[in-house]
Amino acid sequence: MQTEPKKESITDQPTQTILPTSSKVTIPAKRSLGPWRVLRNRNYALLFWGQLISSAGTQMQVVAVAWQVYLLTHSAIALGLIGLVQAIPRLIFSLVGGVFADMFDRRKMLLVIEAVLATTSAMLALCTIFHVINIVIIYIVVLIAASVSAFEFPTRQAIIPGLVRREEMADAMSLSMVMMQLTSIIGPTAGGFAIAWIGVANTYWFDVISYFKAGFVTVVIFLQRRVRNGSIFWLIAVGIVIAIIVWGLCIIAFGIFPTPLWLGVLFLAGAGAADMVSMILRGLVIQLTTPDEFRGRMSAVNAMFVIGGPMLGQFESGLVAGLFTPEFSVVSGGLACIFATLAIVALVPSLIRVKVK
Repeated sequence: MQTEPKKESITDQPTQTILPTSSKVTIPAKRSLGPWRVLRNRNYALLFWGQLISSAGTQMQVVAVAWQVYLLTHSAIALGLIGLVQAIPRLIFSLVGGVFADMFDRRKMLLVIEAVLATTSAMLALCTIFHVINIVIIYIVVLIAASVSAFEFPTRQAIIPGLVRREEMADAMSLSMVMMQLTSIIGPTAGGFAIAWIGVANTYWFDVISYFKAGFVTVVIFLQRRVRNGSIFWLIAVGIVIAIIVWGLCIIAFGIFPTPLWLGVLFLAGAGAADMVSMILRGLVIQLTTPDEFRGRMSAVNAMFVIGGPMLGQFESGLVAGLFTPEFSVVSGGLACIFATLAIVALVPSLIRVKVK
């Protein structure tokens, strides 16, 4: 008896995909630019590059001011007083600057601020050219510039959330902090070379030009863009505490072992990296948790510590170095930072459990 062969159904057959031999399928590999991808956002890129230029010019001006004060006084305490003169108006006017940033058009405020700061650098340049510069003029101009700068930081920080999507905030804040750290390194270096090559007065003029360039790019930024909300979840408190302690330890190590040079540079690099981590996380949590109508005020409070604090530290360092030794000044500063951080954590233990969504 013969049986008919079993018919195979279509589903029993193995599935095959036949592609034409003449065609090739290419799957492009995804390339990630990390936090730099936020620079594809036109408005944020304009703000970033404009502030990079003006911040570099400002750091060059800082070197020129310190050099002139040293030539006039040859005093470490006089150099430290520059920090005090800068810190006082920032502590006083930062909160006022935050309120203004929330009340008025932030783009227009930045334009006015850049113009006034350019004028202060021009005053230093002209006084230097006409040989009427003295320590009193320098301190007065520095005081005016610091007072105006108290309005600049909260205004600029409050602008960023209006330029990027919420899911891009981490990248935007990271790059902004990187820019601040980068200019604090490149700016003084460039300032030193500029003083040697083109003189103090021309270094001030370079700062004037940098402010006008920053003002130009601010003009073309559109602040009315609405951004889509995303969701980001961050655990930041323990990142911040560890970073501050690492910074203090690196500073202490640098004070104890300043030589050989490569070792001192290594300790300073570690301190800079830790400081950058702390600044990014603190700035991010402020911007993500603050309603837009209050971002200027909160950025101002942050500026009191981020900018005003180091300036007071500059005064303290110069004073302690003048009374004791530079090494003691460095080590005592690192120890004070660690002890203050641990004391705050002990007094407010709930801070290390902060979560931001």
